[in-house]
Amino acid sequence: MKLAACLIPAICLTAGALLFTMTKANAFADVPVNIVCAKETGFIMDPNQHKRVGYVTSLSLGSTQGGKMNADLHVFAPLANKALITYAPFSSVLQSPTAQTPVALAPVVGAISSLTWKGGVGDPINITMFVSQANATQLKAMQQATLTNTKVTSLGWWIADYDQEKKVWFEEFFPKAPALLSGQLAGSAGLNVKLTGAPVKDGIDVMVYQVDLSIAPAANQEATLQYANSPTAAKAAKSWGLVVGTLATPAPKK
Repeated sequence: MKLAACLIPAICLTAGALLFTMTKANAFADVPVNIVCAKETGFIMDPNQHKRVGYVTSLSLGSTQGGKMNADLHVFAPLANKALITYAPFSSVLQSPTAQTPVALAPVVGAISSLTWKGGVGDPINITMFVSQANATQLKAMQQATLTNTKVTSLGWWIADYDQEKKVWFEEFFPKAPALLSGQLAGSAGLNVKLTGAPVKDGIDVMVYQVDLSIAPAANQEATLQYANSPTAAKAAKSWGLVVGTLATPAPKK
């Protein structure tokens, strides 16, 4: 059977565009996340380069106040206009440019060098980041201790990339709801800290320290993560974690 020709071209074009947008969003939601960031960009801004940046905005381990990491690194924020930043934990601490500081800065826990996630509701989120010596020392002590409580009470991050064609920065990946995730360290390899410093950039004698995190979702909790691969692409949302009695289906697309 042949399909009848479209009698109202404008409606057909609109429907086709909507279907294409939905297809792209679904495709993004099904693809694992494998993001590499340039940690040095957060510390030393090069106006001739626009490398992806990512920051851990919040991290608390265990059930005591002593497990909360300080946001003691001040990094470059490529989106200086708070109105353009959807992720509230980052926009709320953004320091707008001034005459003395001509770029926007933000205090964060760590600068991300990579974030991976296989995309399944039960798959861990793996983050490699670089933190201050104080935070590294605190985390190393927790790693070496016999952790009876591997709970992650707070984890937030914000990743932004640059569209070379449109010449604009955009938000790429962050937790949408809730904005701060909770979970568990994923086994014995869930936390690994290196106390050998790495320069923020070659030739710069300022040291940061590598921390590898692997976070599994908490039992009977669900969160929504948001991803986009360009400033104009459809944003994809996907669930992380699972509430008992529900199906493991992708979160609604916005």
